[in-house]
Amino acid sequence: MTVEELKNKVLQDVPITQAEAEWLATQPDKEALYEAAHEITAARASQEFDMCSIINAKSGRCPENCKWCAQSAHHHTQIETYDAIPIHEAISIARLNEQQGIKRLSLVTSGRRIKASEIDYFCDIYRKMGEETHLHLCASMGLLKREELEKLKAAGVKRYHCNLETASSYFSELCTTHTIEQKKETIRTAQELGMEICSGGIIGMGETMRQRIELAFENHRFYDVRRWKIMEETDKCIYGLNISATRPLFYQVIKTEDRPHDFKYYLWPIPQSEIYKNKRLVQNPGWQAID
Repeated sequence: MTVEELKNKVLQDVPITQAEAEWLATQPDKEALYEAAHEITAARASQEFDMCSIINAKSGRCPENCKWCAQSAHHHTQIETYDAIPIHEAISIARLNEQQGIKRLSLVTSGRRIKASEIDYFCDIYRKMGEETHLHLCASMGLLKREELEKLKAAGVKRYHCNLETASSYFSELCTTHTIEQKKETIRTAQELGMEICSGGIIGMGETMRQRIELAFENHRFYDVRRWKIMEETDKCIYGLNISATRPLFYQVIKTEDRPHDFKYYLWPIPQSEIYKNKRLVQNPGWQAID
């Protein structure tokens, strides 16, 4: 295995494996690695910026203890705190962003999740934005439940943002008031509803290089086996490190989650609203159509 071989593999649209990524991270010739990465970027990355922006729609007083976040009430960061911003202010900011060439705009709120009493208010903001701008609307509102995500989608939200922040094996070192599995569940639910996903992480919070690579490959295997249509051949569960144990048992690979599979999960359901628009559309196998 060489850096050149792996570079060519990527250029042929074949993803590298987690083991290959870990091997690359140990290579002493960093200049060769950077040059290979640059060639891949030049060949595959867009030459245009995808401009996006956010509105801090509710600030501070978050009860979660995430070590990376200035919004947390556990840290004394002296940030400005306020409840949900007025609709007219959100619309004014949205118009200004569109005038400056922004294509995507997200409302971002502090807290574990927005309150049930707030969801309709924010949906009103999104509907008003959709009426008065051509922006691609996004949301970042915490660990929402399915019915709350459904309301956002109905109000015009196309993309949901929920950062994993760090690798599963390191998350509990940075936050103990919620789990990374709860984040993954929010992401999966939004995907099931047909929403786009924006999810990333933060580098430099004490994690190892191996954990950075682990973050990059989170959920990768799950989507590969769906794409390859081999889920029936797997044992339908997720494995990970034994993060509740101390060394050396910490490094023991254990089953962390059951993942039942049905054949219909290979294809997402077509939104009923699209079927209403075009009577020739046929719902994907396994999903019930509504007459």
